[in-house]
Amino acid sequence: VLPNQRDINYYRDIPCGGSIYKGYFLVDNYITTIKRNDSRSGLMGAIFLKWIKDKRVTIVKTKGGLLDFGKNDFAIDITMLTPSGDTIEEKLIYMLREAAGANEILESKEFEKWCYANYRKIDNWFEYATTQAIKEYVAEGAIVEKETQVKSIFGTKTIKQNFVNPEVKQDAINLYGLRKYLSDYSLIHERQAIEVMLWEEYLIFAQILGIADKVEDEFKKLYPDFSFITDMEINEINTCIRSMSYNGVYAAAKAYRAAHSSSGSSSGSSSRSRSSGGGGRSSSGGGRSSGGRSRGGGTR
Repeated sequence: VLPNQRDINYYRDIPCGGSIYKGYFLVDNYITTIKRNDSRSGLMGAIFLKWIKDKRVTIVKTKGGLLDFGKNDFAIDITMLTPSGDTIEEKLIYMLREAAGANEILESKEFEKWCYANYRKIDNWFEYATTQAIKEYVAEGAIVEKETQVKSIFGTKTIKQNFVNPEVKQDAINLYGLRKYLSDYSLIHERQAIEVMLWEEYLIFAQILGIADKVEDEFKKLYPDFSFITDMEINEINTCIRSMSYNGVYAAAKAYRAAHSSSGSSSGSSSRSRSSGGGGRSSSGGGRSSGGRSRGGGTR
């Protein structure tokens, strides 16, 4: 459990070694004030924003004037997306291309409908992202995988358990410290000038932390003329990608609930308790289990 918010100091660096997958994992397991589907849409939005920053995708209008962006009057041009060696990104690219069709221009409504029809693929993708974060921590020695003998009425079997070292919790504290710093930035008496490149990284993590709008406000005050790659203001880009990811994730969650409601099963009894519609969270080493919150794994 994280310390009380008042006891957490501001953190001004990029946390988690810059890994957005670790950031998502920590939000999903430690920052309990952020809803499950909001953290999921935050991760997807962070990847979209990262692609925009790296000039791998562009936001395009679908109708209206140059800056006439209504709720769904935008699309993401994914024609320039190529494999980057990041397995999680490549799985997302595959889904986006499937949703966009031959023209590779993904409209918000297209993605929303695709997510509703393919909610299991969306759910699996977030599981892959969680697995990637754990792999990164295992590689660093911050999470240790051990085999444990478990007895049951069917005999003894060997299972793998993750044991979480204090470094993971410290990453979670640092991540929350960044959230606190960015949320309180306008109230801090001795504010420091922040370079544009650092603000870009802040914006990406702000997506995961659910405070992108607050960071945008501060960003626009300091750099009112800045844009990533288009003539649009930064808030319009963020509005577009947040809407795309939010609508997609919540459409998948809606489909999950509908499927399980009609089948008479519940997220609490389903073997897929971590589904996008299940509402519960669980993870070795500090997760939230369906039906309540419980600590998984152990610390060393």
